[in-house]
Amino acid sequence: MKIFYEEIDGMLNPKLMIIPFSAETQTHRVQVDVEASFEQMYSDDFHDDFKALTITQGEMLRDHFKETTFLIDIKLVEQSLLKQEIYPELIYEIDYFVMLIDDVEELLQMDVRRFYLE
Repeated sequence: MKIFYEEIDGMLNPKLMIIPFSAETQTHRVQVDVEASFEQMYSDDFHDDFKALTITQGEMLRDHFKETTFLIDIKLVEQSLLKQEIYPELIYEIDYFVMLIDDVEELLQMDVRRFYLE
């Protein structure tokens, strides 16, 4: 997992969560624990070869067994792509899922930023 920060008033604030994804090795849901180890992602890391898909709150599910974990539902992602008139096979071409920390916090109903502040 990688975290992208934005600078506000000289302070780094977690903005984006970037989750590695490989369609060949994944099941129909990707599990994400917000307490997992992470590394900082920098602007330069968003290069021409960076293939990612934005995940919205509608494609995420709470894990009711562990409060710091959520799931990305691949079927919901494919349905969302279809609604946007984007072919769902695009999911097999990406390397990352990207989501707003705000969306993750709202989904989990918890302060997730605290895990990524120094």
